Amino acid sequence: MLALTLPALTACGGDDGSIDDPKLPYSFTYPEDFQSGGESRGTSREQGFDNQTIVAKANGQDLVAVQTQPLRRTVTPNLVKRVKREVEQSAKRTGKVEARSPVRVAGLDGVNFEMTLRGDTGVPVNARWIYAAKDRTLFWVNCQWQSDRRAVLRACDEVVRSFRTR
Repeated sequence: MLALTLPALTACGGDDGSIDDPKLPYSFTYPEDFQSGGESRGTSREQGFDNQTIVAKANGQDLVAVQTQPLRRTVTPNLVKRVKREVEQSAKRTGKVEARSPVRVAGLDGVNFEMTLRGDTGVPVNARWIYAAKDRTLFWVNCQWQSDRRAVLRACDEVVRSFRTR
């Protein structure tokens, strides 16, 4: 299950609205009403993802998670269509894909999915999943909400607009 929920986040002073850790292969900014930190339930490593960074509303159910997945081959312009096709198949196995559209992320061709997932408690979770690949890395921006759609979509747009790869 890729629907994430977080325990209540504790505000840690100094949250400046940006993720810019030189150890991560990406950086981005996010709105001030979101907090960074927290642990996801379940491990994304089971799905092959690394470098998870989560920013969330205080309720822990409305969030944006950014992760990477190592790829077996370097993504060339000729392989972009194949990557998009494979992530779409993965999205369809995970939830109900309601819409698909192309997107640009950090100058990269990507794909955007509007989805409905089943949360841990059986309550539907709405999501926007955005994938883009560079070199041998797949970047995944997972925006999901149960209650505050507008805030999550605003945060998702800011993360995608400010997203940079290293």
